[in-house]
Amino acid sequence: ANYKEANLSFWRQTLLPLLHKTADSLQLWLRPWFGDDLEVYVDMDNVPALATERLEMIKSLQGIDFISVDEKRKMIGLPALSSEVGL
Repeated sequence: ANYKEANLSFWRQTLLPLLHKTADSLQLWLRPWFGDDLEVYVDMDNVPALATERLEMIKSLQGIDFISVDEKRKMIGLPALSSEVGL
């Protein structure tokens, strides 16, 4: 349990801020060559250390009935269902 907490803390307090800062700098540096619509970002969904946190958030959203499915999907970084079917 201590190892998991230390690993999560290391990612949250050390690695993610550095990765976000690096992504922002790369974006500023590359936009003159690739255009203003270039986005460089950290894909936090693919970080194994944060997977349990993401799973807990998804489970907690399942029990909430006062927000729509599209709002729940937006909260976890997925597109709205209505936008996928062209509505």
